[in-house]
Amino acid sequence: MSNTVADKARSSLTVDMDRHVQETWRIFQDYAEPHFRSHVYRKVDLPDGSSRIAIGERVMAFSGAMWDDPYANRMFDDNRFWPNHPLREGFDPKGYLSTMDAEGIDVALLTPTLALGNATIPNGIAGSALCRAYGRWVTEFASAAPKRLRPVYPVNLHDVNLAVKDARWAIETLGLAGFLVVPLPVGERALHDPALDPFWSLAQELDVPIQVHTISSLPDAEGRGPLVDVVAGAKRFGGSLFLHHLVSHRIEQQLALASFIAGGVLERFPKLRLVFVEAGGEWVRGWLAEMDARYDSPMMRRSVPWLTLRPSEYFQRQCLAAFHANEPLRGALGNELGASQLAWASDYPHHDSLFPGAGEAVRREVSTLALEDQERILGGNAARFYRWV
Repeated sequence: MSNTVADKARSSLTVDMDRHVQETWRIFQDYAEPHFRSHVYRKVDLPDGSSRIAIGERVMAFSGAMWDDPYANRMFDDNRFWPNHPLREGFDPKGYLSTMDAEGIDVALLTPTLALGNATIPNGIAGSALCRAYGRWVTEFASAAPKRLRPVYPVNLHDVNLAVKDARWAIETLGLAGFLVVPLPVGERALHDPALDPFWSLAQELDVPIQVHTISSLPDAEGRGPLVDVVAGAKRFGGSLFLHHLVSHRIEQQLALASFIAGGVLERFPKLRLVFVEAGGEWVRGWLAEMDARYDSPMMRRSVPWLTLRPSEYFQRQCLAAFHANEPLRGALGNELGASQLAWASDYPHHDSLFPGAGEAVRREVSTLALEDQERILGGNAARFYRWV
C-alpha cells in the first residue's frame, strides 16, 4: 500500500463498535427511581467479613470491593480473573477520551459492563428499572463529548410492553444511539417468538440499530452464573471459565443469528438493523453458508415457508458483524459476507481486549483491501448504520 493510501486510511473515520464503560454497582442505587432502590443491586456484608453484591435476595459472586471503587482490580474474590488490572484512565470521561485519542478512534459505541446482566433478569420490572438507571448514568457520562461517545441502551425483554416504553424513552428523551440485547432466550421464548415482535417493531419504527452483544454468566464451580443460568453448555461444562466463555460468546451469537434470520424476524421487519458484537466476525460467513445450503434444499426450505430470501441476503440487507481488532480477515470475506457488512470493535477495557494497539491492529489488518473497503470497515459502515451520514 502506498504512503498516500496509507495516510488516507489513517485519516478515515474510525468507529469502535463495542467499547465498554466500567460502571460501578453503586450507580444502580444512585440513578434508580427511589421506590426501586430496595429491589436493585446492593452491597451485603457476610459473616466471614467479606462482602458481596446482591440483587433482591440473591447474593452473587461479585466482590463488594466493586461497589463504589471503579479501580477495584478484583471483580471476584476468587482467582478467575486474577490479575485483572483495569485501566484507571478509562473510568472518567476525560480519561476515556484520552484512550480513544491514543488509538486514533473518532467515535465509540459505549457498551455497558455490569449492566449487561440487567437484560437477563427474569423479573422484567426490576430488570427494566436497572436498565433505566444505567441509561441515566451513561447519558451523563457521554455528555462530555456527545458526538464521540454514543451509548447504546440495554433492554430487558422479559416484560415486553415495559421494554417498548423504556426503549422509546431512551431514544426520544435520552437521545441514545440505539439498543442492546443479549442473544439469550427470553425465559422460554426464542428471539423469534412473535411475543417479542412489539420491540423489534419499535426499533424499526425509531430507525435505530440493535446491538446483539454476548454475555458470559461467569459460572461458579457448579456452572451457575451470578445473573443468568441459561447459557448454552453451562451445565455441561460446569465451572470451566475457558469452556463457558467460548460457548457463551460465539455459539450464543450463532443461535441468535439463526433466530433472527431463519426464525423470520428480519423477514417480518425488513428495515430492522442488527450489529453482532463481542464474538468476533470470522464465524459469520461460514454460518451463513450453512444456512444458505439448507435453504437451497427444497426439502429443508419447506420448513421455513416465510423466508423469501436466502439467509445470507437478509444479513447483507440488514446486518453488520464487528470483528475483533486483531482478528484475521483471511477467508472471512466472500460471497456471503462483503466489506459492506463488516465493522470492528476493541472490547476495551476488558481482560481479553487488545489495549493498547487496537487502532493500529485493525488498520494493519485492513491495509491489503481497497481504500474504499478500508473506509467502510474502519467507520463508514457504522456511520451508515447509525444514520450519522
